[in-house]
Amino acid sequence: MRGLIGGRGELADSMSFSGAVAAASYPFFSYIDLDTPLLMPKRFVRGGMRYSGPAVRLPRHTTGTGVDAAAHFAASAG
Repeated sequence: MRGLIGGRGELADSMSFSGAVAAASYPFFSYIDLDTPLLMPKRFVRGGMRYSGPAVRLPRHTTGTGVDAAAHFAASAG
């Protein structure tokens, strides 16, 4: 059985979760399409996955997906 994981309009925080699920579920996902944050005009969070050419890099030294949205929410609250 081969699976597909991807998105349709998610920001980097959601795609970071999908990337972590895909990595943890290896080799189930044969098709991985995590490029929707590249279509977004602005990055709203820090951390999470990064793109390196065709490869996706997940944070190695953090818990969960590594997404830090605190700065975004602090800026919008003030």
